[in-house]
Amino acid sequence: MYIICLFFPSILATIIHEKNYSNLNNNDFFKVYVTYTFIINFIIIGYLNFFTTLSENIINANLFTVDFSFKYMLIALLLSIILPISYKMIQSTIKISISVKEKNNEK
Repeated sequence: MYIICLFFPSILATIIHEKNYSNLNNNDFFKVYVTYTFIINFIIIGYLNFFTTLSENIINANLFTVDFSFKYMLIALLLSIILPISYKMIQSTIKISISVKEKNNEK
């Protein structure tokens, strides 16, 4: 249950990300997967550390009971849907373009 809770939601996030950007090769797919794994687990573990009493044993195999794992998966699945969609919205909203023009030094 421990492994499923930590690594499954990022697979869903990567699949949603790939639907938005269909030109991912295997290397990019792995990079996106690792990034989503880190971000999703970092958010949830940060929440557990700051807002609950579980700050001493955050990643403990005994902590992942069925009830805790179900709650963890619900939050992680919600994040795995929200993060790729918000990434696409931010990327479409913020566009940066830089144009470089050569300056003529005519006298």
